[in-house]
Amino acid sequence: MNKRNNLTDAAYLFRAAIPKNIIISFIGVINSDAETYLIKQVEEYLDSIKCRENTKGKIIEIMIEQLQNILHHSPKLGDDQLNGDIFELEKTEKGFIISTSNFIEKRKVAALTKRIDYLNTLNRDELNKLYQDILNNGNAVRETAGLGLIDMRRKSGKPIFFMFAPPSTLDNNYSLFTVKVLV
Repeated sequence: MNKRNNLTDAAYLFRAAIPKNIIISFIGVINSDAETYLIKQVEEYLDSIKCRENTKGKIIEIMIEQLQNILHHSPKLGDDQLNGDIFELEKTEKGFIISTSNFIEKRKVAALTKRIDYLNTLNRDELNKLYQDILNNGNAVRETAGLGLIDMRRKSGKPIFFMFAPPSTLDNNYSLFTVKVLV
């Protein structure tokens, strides 16, 4: 089976069990091939519904940030362990929700919670200033937040919703981290 078929199979594995407002759902390993595939699928869907270019751009940019967070910050779990990478695009009455889930080390939960909570308190001007401060100082991750999270918050204009859940299939060193951003 080639890579495309593997990705297609994974993306639609549980399609019958997915609520109708979920447009695209992917469960499997998020790697660069999966990222490319998912971006193409989302772009094709947004084009098919004639989504406004401004909204389409925000969705794609936030999606890329979320997928990059998984690519760069997920622990490398062994082949015998469950991989918790999930991507979903949902269409609601209020807009689109871009969701991702992945495992993170439990020791990082408190700091990440603090960073996202802090970002969710900032207005647009404060977010822009923080973003520029980090760019100008050359320090991508500080006490306050990393650029990816700041960028998602800036582009959506809405709070980042998130939660941590301990997975039952792994030891106590990992939590399942879910992020949802409304556009």
